[in-house]
Amino acid sequence: MKEFIKTGLYIFLAFFCLNAYTQEENDNLRPDNTAKNVSKAAKKIKHWRLIDEYTLLDSVPLDTFVNNFQTTNPVFKKNPFNIHTGNLGSPYQSNSLEFLNSNNDFIFTNSLVYFFPDPSTYLFYNTTVPYTNLSYSYSGPKQRSEDNTRILFTQNITPYLNFGISYNLISSIGMYQGQRNDNQMTRINISYQGEKYSIFGVFAYNDIRHMENGGITDDSFILNPEQHDYPDAQSIPVYFNVKDNRHSKNYLKNYQVFISQSYGIGRIKMKDTTNNEISLPVSTVYHTLKFDSKQRTYALNKLYSYYDKFYSNIYEDSLQTADSTRLRQLTNTFQIRFNEEANTLLKFGMRIFIDNELNFYRVNSQPTKHYRDINGYYRPVYNSTDSLLSCSAIGGQIFKNQGRNFWWNAGIKLYFQGYKLGDSQITGKLNTLFRVKNDTAGIYTSGGLYLNTPGLLLTKYYSNHIKWNYTLKDEKTLKLRGGISIPTRRFDVSAEIRLINDFIFWNQEALPDQASGVIQAYELKLRQHFKLWNLNSFNQVSYQVTSQKEVLPLPTLSLFSSNYYENVLFKVLRTQIGFDIKYHSAYYAPSYFPATGQFYIQNNIKVGDYPLADVFLNFHLKRARLGFKYEHINLGYPNNNYFIIPHYSSNPGRFKIYVSWNFFD
Repeated sequence: MKEFIKTGLYIFLAFFCLNAYTQEENDNLRPDNTAKNVSKAAKKIKHWRLIDEYTLLDSVPLDTFVNNFQTTNPVFKKNPFNIHTGNLGSPYQSNSLEFLNSNNDFIFTNSLVYFFPDPSTYLFYNTTVPYTNLSYSYSGPKQRSEDNTRILFTQNITPYLNFGISYNLISSIGMYQGQRNDNQMTRINISYQGEKYSIFGVFAYNDIRHMENGGITDDSFILNPEQHDYPDAQSIPVYFNVKDNRHSKNYLKNYQVFISQSYGIGRIKMKDTTNNEISLPVSTVYHTLKFDSKQRTYALNKLYSYYDKFYSNIYEDSLQTADSTRLRQLTNTFQIRFNEEANTLLKFGMRIFIDNELNFYRVNSQPTKHYRDINGYYRPVYNSTDSLLSCSAIGGQIFKNQGRNFWWNAGIKLYFQGYKLGDSQITGKLNTLFRVKNDTAGIYTSGGLYLNTPGLLLTKYYSNHIKWNYTLKDEKTLKLRGGISIPTRRFDVSAEIRLINDFIFWNQEALPDQASGVIQAYELKLRQHFKLWNLNSFNQVSYQVTSQKEVLPLPTLSLFSSNYYENVLFKVLRTQIGFDIKYHSAYYAPSYFPATGQFYIQNNIKVGDYPLADVFLNFHLKRARLGFKYEHINLGYPNNNYFIIPHYSSNPGRFKIYVSWNFFD
């Protein structure tokens, strides 16, 4: 382990010395961020997120543009390369190394990251007028409908105090039986930014309800439909059949409270980029409180009918399962930041912090009592075990965020107490912009060296039909990423390297496991937006190599291409008509296990080598956007192997309508 860390540090430091800019800058490559598309309405609404442990306000462009509007599934907005179980709002996992991550503390949210966001992704607003956004998408038929409703309202009460509320409902029955998803996400946020004192607060409630069908019982229903007599997709047999009450459900509830306060100490006067005199604090102290409560329940009726078919073990109750797990997490962080504007000698800033984390687990344990029900069956009386785990860490960061052409930061976090004792994170980013003739280009790198203790649920878990009790080693990971971006040419190329020692994965029995040795994974990604006259083609290509495909499977080649004709009709109606294509090469894609909500490795069935094509028509008129799309228009061409993962296929072709309306007063 020492040699791994030593070697990793040498590689990291050498790579870090290259020039870089933060990954968020890559978003500027997208055509909807070009200067000519900046709307007057967006100038009235400013919003940002809190990064660098909630000490830095990172500005985010307001989404008022029509580009990529046809991507209605939110998990594909940021990353077009994902695998999932087929329905809107369903569990998913990244197919791209860039976005491949996991949560060791509460494993059941690994496949639902979008629906359990980290506070660093929360958006806070400052508005000169009340702002409301209403968005809605619908796809039929009615008995198989798919709805996605989003409502956002925010308004400044005073020039410094803002209040906002948002609500997102995803309700999708699914084209196949037993697929229904009902996801609700509610968020209330408030922010105050004074001359010395600032506070950002959020209360969030997420309620996720998934019906699991276990996949299609026989793949030939998709591969060879002529051999079967079924009228539509909902008639295809699935493992967990709702019609005879053999249903499987996953419920997850989540409460989040986030409060970040800061107070400026001392004042310095300086001039901004417009030569106006401004006053800034010499240093700032911060206190951040995060409370996160997650509870997950898995329910399955008539379990006995799946013995040796889906679940090979039944430990307590052969009639039904109702497993429940809870985690309540409280984190307090204290920081002091010395602002770089006050450091006229060295021209960089610094912050140091200390935090404490409390984790309260309530998990199932083996029953010690049973009772006889009215039908004469022996049923267990489940016990629960409570565990309180704490840990504390110290750390710091030096940074340079000011300037026009050069930015960097480097930080370290060390756990000195508790169950994560000895864990560490060493991270860094660096970026630069420079002129190349008439273009502006940037070379960027970022990286980190991580030593992580396996979470409690990875080492010990007990349920009615699955259990494990392991001793796992700490996982060591080195991440390095870098690339070149030329926004004026709408071009970006990047590469990522990951070296993982003692990699933790989900094996072919859908149980946690640990690989020996070092796994090497590489990704080369190209983004290019071609434009000729009114014709546009936005493309992303990913090429990936992994040294142990049987442990970390990734498709060698992935492609997303959006092609459209764009014009302004009647001088006011911006119009796009085009098509999207998604593709990845064939590989042994992970399977999905409903009992734990995890994607796990398998080496029996290859999926992929099938393009998914959609056609769309988008309109943008003043504050309103409207679109129409037909998904999977190439159904059955070039073949019928349109499985996303084993036994879970893409939806057959369907029509969708979507609209978004902004109100600025």
